Amino acid sequence: MKKQFIETLKSYLSPLEEQERQEIMAFYEERFFTGAMYEGKTEQEIIDELENPKDIARNVLKEYGYRPQNKVSSEAQDDTVHFNFFKIFWILVFDLLIVTWLVPLLFSVVISVGSGLIGFLLNLNYPTTMDINAFLFIGFSLGVLFLWILLITWLYDVFVGFIIWLVRWHMDVFKIQGKKKVLRFLKQFQIHYHLKKHSTLYQWKQNLKMISAILIIIGGIALLLRQGQLEVFATKELASYQESIETEEGDLWTLEVSVFESDVNIIRTDEPNITVSGEVIEDYETMIVFDTETNTIKIENDRDARFVISGFWQLIFSEDSVLDVYIPRDIHLDSVDIIAHNGAVSINDFETLQSIDITSTNGAFSFTNITGIERLEARTTNGRITANHIQADTMILETTNGTITVETIVSDDLRLVTTNGNITMRQSDVIDAHISSSNGRINLTDINETTQHGQNLYAKTTNGDIELTNVYIKRVEIRTTNGNLGYHNTDRSFYLDRLIHQTTNGSKNIDVPKN
Repeated sequence: MKKQFIETLKSYLSPLEEQERQEIMAFYEERFFTGAMYEGKTEQEIIDELENPKDIARNVLKEYGYRPQNKVSSEAQDDTVHFNFFKIFWILVFDLLIVTWLVPLLFSVVISVGSGLIGFLLNLNYPTTMDINAFLFIGFSLGVLFLWILLITWLYDVFVGFIIWLVRWHMDVFKIQGKKKVLRFLKQFQIHYHLKKHSTLYQWKQNLKMISAILIIIGGIALLLRQGQLEVFATKELASYQESIETEEGDLWTLEVSVFESDVNIIRTDEPNITVSGEVIEDYETMIVFDTETNTIKIENDRDARFVISGFWQLIFSEDSVLDVYIPRDIHLDSVDIIAHNGAVSINDFETLQSIDITSTNGAFSFTNITGIERLEARTTNGRITANHIQADTMILETTNGTITVETIVSDDLRLVTTNGNITMRQSDVIDAHISSSNGRINLTDINETTQHGQNLYAKTTNGDIELTNVYIKRVEIRTTNGNLGYHNTDRSFYLDRLIHQTTNGSKNIDVPKN
C-alpha cells in the first residue's frame, strides 16, 4: 500500500525537477516512518489521513508554479504568446494603487506583532515560589506565548507568500523566463516551506496549535474559577511612599530610576529638600536610596513574586501607580536615567542637564521647558512622545507605536522616528534633522523661520503625506511611497542648495526657490 502510494505520487510529480521531487517524496516517506514508529499506525491508516496522490500532486505543482495539465514548459510557451497589454495595464494599476501600500503594511504588521511578543515577555512576572496558582499561570502564559509565536510565523509566511504571488504574476504577464528558479528561491524564505520538508517539525507545529488552545482554555477557566484566591484579576492595593533628604544650594545630583509598573514625574519645587513620594502597587517592593557619597538618587521596585501578566491585567484593573520626584530649584541634576517598563514619564522645568536617557515598553513621554541639555534620548515601544520648549544639542525620540509631537525645539542634531504614527514639528530651530515614519504623515511648520540656518533635512514615510510649510533648511530630501508631497515657503528670498522629492503614488505640490 505504501509502495503504491509513493510510486503513484512520484509519477504525478514528474513535472518537478529532480531535487524538488526528492524533497516532496522524502517528506511523505518520513510521514509513513513516524506514523508507524511513534504513533503505531498501519500504512492504510496513514494513507487514509492523507489526500490522494493526485490531489497532493495538483497542490504541490500549483505551489511550485507548474501547470500539470500542460506538459509544455512555461518558458517554451512564453516564446509563442504575445504580450497582453490589457493585463499589463491592470498590473501597473494594481502596483500603483495596492502594492505600494499593502506590502509595507504587511511588513509593519509582522514587525508590530513581533514587538508585542517582546513586550509580553518583558511584562511577565516570574514566580519565586511554586504553587497551584503559579502552575496555572505558567500554563496559561505558555499557551499565549505559543499561540503568539504561531501567529507571527503565519503572518510572516502570508507576507512572503504575497511577495511570491506578486512575483509569479509579474513574470507571467511580462513573459520573464526563469520563473521556476526565482520562485523556488523565494519559497526558501517561507517557514512553512522548510517545515514541509521535515514531517516531524510539521507535526510539532500542528501539535503546538492544539497544546496552545488547551493551555489557554483550561488555564484561563481554572484561573477564573480560582479568582477568589488569585489577585491578578482584582485591583491591586497601593502602598504610599515618601522619602526626602536635605540639600545645599548648588549641589549636583544624578537620578537613576528603574521601575516596573509606575508613572514617573520629575518636578521642580521651591521646597529645600529632594523628595520622592507616591503610591506604588503594594506587592512591588520599592526602594528609595539617597547616596550622599556620589550624590545619586536611586529608585527601584521589584516585580510581584507571583506569576503575573501585569502589563495586561493591572493596566486595566489597577489604580494608577505614580512616583513623583521633587527636585529643589537651587540644585542641579547632572543626568537622568530612567527605565520604566509600564508607565509614563514626565520631566518639566530643568536646565543645564548633561543627559536624559529614558526607555519604556509601554508608556508615553512628556518633556516641557528643558534647556541647556547636551543629549536627550527617549525610546518607547508603545506610547506617544511630546516635547515642548526643549533646547538640546542632540535629541533622539523614537517610538514603535505612537505619535511624536514637538514644538519650540532648538537642536543641532534631531532624530524623530516612529513605526506606526504621525510626526508633527512646529516653531522650531534645528540644524540637522532625520525624521521617518513607516505608517504615518509628517508635518513640519515654521522651522528656522527666524534664523534660516538649517543645513540638512531628511524626511521619509512609507504610507502618508509629507507637508512642509516655512521650512528653511538648505538641503532637503523628502520621500513617500504612498502619499502626497507639499512644500511651500513664504519667504521667497530663501534659496535651497538641494531638493530631492519623490513619491511613488501621490501628487506633488512643491513651490520653493532653489539655486
